[in-house]
Amino acid sequence: MTTAMAAAVRAASTTVAGSVPLADASRVETAVVRMFGFTVGLVYEPDAVEVPRRAGYADQPDAPSMAFLDTLMNLPVDQPVALRDLTERQRQHLRAAPPLTVEVDRHHVTRLAVAPVRTRFALVAAKDWATGLKRAGRFTPFCAKALVLRALPADSSDLLMRASFYGTGVCVFDGHELDMVVEPCRYVRKRHTPAHWWFEEEVYARIRA
Repeated sequence: MTTAMAAAVRAASTTVAGSVPLADASRVETAVVRMFGFTVGLVYEPDAVEVPRRAGYADQPDAPSMAFLDTLMNLPVDQPVALRDLTERQRQHLRAAPPLTVEVDRHHVTRLAVAPVRTRFALVAAKDWATGLKRAGRFTPFCAKALVLRALPADSSDLLMRASFYGTGVCVFDGHELDMVVEPCRYVRKRHTPAHWWFEEEVYARIRA
């Protein structure tokens, strides 16, 4: 399944280009990982600065907690902030900061980390389309998504109606060519939240695993 998914997500990465906004199409990469308990193909853009910065360290930490990321998001990047200006809870989070995320001295903290990747598209598969749509729905807050099938069911009207309603793409992949039957809804991130950053850290950690 992993090999077939890898081929499908590579094919999808070009097919969905119009539905998936890309900062730099030349830097787009694909990966097949396990997330939320199932296999998923991802189209993502690695950050041109953050990924090489982290790659310079042999031991990279696991994905930070969402509580810590919430604190980190309130700090400017590469600019010292006085510890006295932070709340006690924020200082507690920073005292236990994972490696590579911040620099802390007696009086100041400087944020180093940003999200290492930007996930643009998720492709899921399942033995039945209802399960597939449910799985794809897990990615709704984070990126465009689609369900891949080997063939459409004999009566596909219910599937196509539900997929359109939920903004989930539906494609058929025969191992060589991919046919996008329903285009995925264009994903627009209205704001960056700790949950978004946590998701990208999880993706990065699983890509590296």
